[in-house]
Amino acid sequence: MASRWRGTGRNGRLTFFSREGAYRTSASLAFADCCDLPVTIDTLDRIWLTTRPRMIRGDGSAVDPVAMIRNEIGYLRYDALGILIDTIMAPTLPGRDVTLSTLQVTSDDFRGAIVQVPYATYPRQAVSPLGHVVAAMARPYAVHTEANGERLRVTREFKVPPVAEEERAQLRANIEFFMRRERQDFRWNGPDIPHEKPPIAAIAVGLDGRIWVQVNVPSEAFEPEPVTASSRDRAPLVRFRPREKRWDVFEPDGRYLGRIAAPRAVDVHVTHGNYAWGVMRDANDVAEIVRFRIDPGI
Repeated sequence: MASRWRGTGRNGRLTFFSREGAYRTSASLAFADCCDLPVTIDTLDRIWLTTRPRMIRGDGSAVDPVAMIRNEIGYLRYDALGILIDTIMAPTLPGRDVTLSTLQVTSDDFRGAIVQVPYATYPRQAVSPLGHVVAAMARPYAVHTEANGERLRVTREFKVPPVAEEERAQLRANIEFFMRRERQDFRWNGPDIPHEKPPIAAIAVGLDGRIWVQVNVPSEAFEPEPVTASSRDRAPLVRFRPREKRWDVFEPDGRYLGRIAAPRAVDVHVTHGNYAWGVMRDANDVAEIVRFRIDPGI
């Protein structure tokens, strides 16, 4: 995951429409609050919008570079009329790795890039429509959630896939290329790329509160499309990708339901019960909206 910044504008807005598409109201958002999706609406009609509220120093005068590097996630909560209620921070879990950074901060500006080390240990989180944050670290396999007012820690045994030395070398060369375009004297300033993938790749929560834990799968070698850029602008290619996508699915109370597999080209965005909606891209990178049914159901 990479984040890049140039300057500090304040141009974000959250706009509300009725179910029929009629405009209702609009709320102004600070730069750091405006841009991360998805937006979640919980069962109390509260709207959760991803934010990084600790990125701006307390007096509002400058960006805190330490907070930017940590890239901590919180959620602004609005009521159904667009009035800000409060801010909820995602749980802070131990074991987080540092990121790679080329940040250059002055009194009136900041620029640079922040990149997570591939397969290192970083937070995963998602908002449940039941009104709480579901969180985990990429490793170990332990998901932190809530049910009936009680905190839960959901765990599973998982055999982690190895990372081939060739893949590690390609990933490192690719990242160094882009970071040195941001800052020519960049030197690797984070942990090494691990020799094993972590169990958890991502977390999502369905409209029914079911927890979908995307697990890491072995990589496969492939040949990317030819690059037409000049040799100077040609980044080293990464010729590895996940073979497919897999999810472990849990009930909101942590009960394990089963594992789902789908083609690598599918991006799932919404789930409910035994159905999933998403986007699939064909061999020509043309996208189409698709709906899947889990069969047999879980």
